[in-house]
Amino acid sequence: MHPPSPTKTVPFPVVFKPYAVAGWAATREEMQSAFGPPHHVEIVSGDEEDRWAWVLASGQTIVLTFQANCDFTTLLCDPPSAAAALEALGIDFDIMECEPTLHPSFPEPT
Repeated sequence: MHPPSPTKTVPFPVVFKPYAVAGWAATREEMQSAFGPPHHVEIVSGDEEDRWAWVLASGQTIVLTFQANCDFTTLLCDPPSAAAALEALGIDFDIMECEPTLHPSFPEPT
């Protein structure tokens, strides 16, 4: 795992349609070793979430959300291409991909 390159870091809050496309178990130490300090830390329902965000040269926005309470990372991106985002992040282990799911606070695309 590594930060994508070439890329641009995106300031929080990130404005995009957050499609959840993959997730995997990881520790905070693993995530920070791979991606550096989080770009943003948020408290959600009393638990910490570390977040990183980039825009790739292709224009795809990707956000990693690490949930400290369960040591789980979710990959969000728009457009919802898990393969492109995982490749950009250098993910080279068996990842759990899922059907792209739009975050409920956004309307379904037409």
